[in-house]
Amino acid sequence: MKLLGLDWDTLEVTEIVRSAKLYPAAREFQIRECFVWTPAGTRVLLWKVLNPKYDCEALNCIGFTLRTYEAPLGPYWINWFNNDIEKNNESVIRILIDGFRTLNKGEVPEPGDIVGWGNEKRLEHLAPLRLVVSFKDGTISEESRVDHKNGTEPLIPMVPLSSFKFGGGFRRFFWREK
Repeated sequence: MKLLGLDWDTLEVTEIVRSAKLYPAAREFQIRECFVWTPAGTRVLLWKVLNPKYDCEALNCIGFTLRTYEAPLGPYWINWFNNDIEKNNESVIRILIDGFRTLNKGEVPEPGDIVGWGNEKRLEHLAPLRLVVSFKDGTISEESRVDHKNGTEPLIPMVPLSSFKFGGGFRRFFWREK
């Protein structure tokens, strides 16, 4: 079963259970390590949150965007933060490279495409595009909408792109599944 960049027929559920601090909750979660492969052969670490207090604690923005709630035994948290800035987002970058293509300038995004904010060193946020408002010249309006999921916080549907302000040289990218 292929679902947005991941081949779920390759799911490996391990016996490794440990504590992890999941953003932005102020508590530790018990997680089980799992792995899945991209169609291009990259192994990706997933976390299965054990006994989340609320459904929204079971997956983060990338897990939501890649619809891990539809995967076998899902949903999954795809961890993309670590202390090594050079390896930050490694799994997410590989998922995007292996299963998606970046939209070129002039290509109008469509509902179902992925919106990401980041720079050359890291991604800050991902969201599924739900509504596209574009101008005659093909540029996308800031009133286009995404479903926003931030860490352990609840999903907020249909948030305008104008709501996202990131510093640090972050810019917006669009991806479409290959």
